[in-house]
Amino acid sequence: MAASFTPLPALLQGTDYTKAGEIHHFQFNERLVAAITAGKKSSIRRKQDANEDALALIPMDGAMLVLVADSHYGAVAANVAISRFADQLAQTKGTWKQRLFQTMFLIDNAIQEEKDRVGGRPGCATTLIAAVIEQERLHYAAYGDSRCWLMRNDQLQDLIPVQQGLFLGEDNSPLNRIYDLLQRAQFTDSLSEPAHKSLTCFALLELYNQSQRRPLTDEEVAKVLTGLHGLTGLQTQIPAGEFKNSWLDLYIGLERVAPRYGAKNLEPGDRLFFATDGIEENQSALSLEKLGDLLRTKDPAAKVAQKIMKACMGWRGGGDNLSIVLIDC
Repeated sequence: MAASFTPLPALLQGTDYTKAGEIHHFQFNERLVAAITAGKKSSIRRKQDANEDALALIPMDGAMLVLVADSHYGAVAANVAISRFADQLAQTKGTWKQRLFQTMFLIDNAIQEEKDRVGGRPGCATTLIAAVIEQERLHYAAYGDSRCWLMRNDQLQDLIPVQQGLFLGEDNSPLNRIYDLLQRAQFTDSLSEPAHKSLTCFALLELYNQSQRRPLTDEEVAKVLTGLHGLTGLQTQIPAGEFKNSWLDLYIGLERVAPRYGAKNLEPGDRLFFATDGIEENQSALSLEKLGDLLRTKDPAAKVAQKIMKACMGWRGGGDNLSIVLIDC
């Protein structure tokens, strides 16, 4: 699968596509297309920049990186997110989901630094979906309310739960709540490196996810806690046995504000669809039912993408910037 996606280096920033009512399509091959629009004049007038969306399709480590970002109060946050993500991801180690998760934290910090450098508006921030497609598997991490759907056997699946009101790059970043939780639990302190904080959060969320599926053993908990102690030199005062309980307050607190992440096996015939929140019915007038009908057709990806964008920009639509990526597996 991955070989058919290369070469396709592309990084599309909404500020390059700002004319009201225009739709820009990009076909990389018969199975992979993208499109971007600023929407209509009503949406452009109320934005700091005419188009604050951005997307990227980048070959990486024998796989393909897909990024979809939707900024507000200026395009700088989305542009930083997609222009720097691949380089930041390359500097991380571990599984794809671990690397994607950690890079979300690094990008949050990069956005805040760039805003300070260029004098960006304080409220400027972005949602972001970062996905890696490797052979027959999708790995992802996401923050905010951009969307990812999978059409399989004529059934539409929502792959990534939406996190309303959470953005990367905010001055009072939601990720700071994670750092506070970790510090209060004595896993980290003010001197801990950002990478150590993100890895600590990831390890604890992995324990949490496992505890929801099956009872954890003392050995499993001890292995994680010992690893975190070796990483930061700090040791939590929470009794080890409590980490076997999925209702642990620390777990719940982290889960509420951490990036969503995970993986999904892909099958021949699957169709993946990524979109910013301009796809929502109150902005585009495209109902979820109609979107499902369009994705369910056997038409080529390029034709389906054209129909989706045309429907989104219908007489009641175009109320927000919109970027989409459509992939036939």
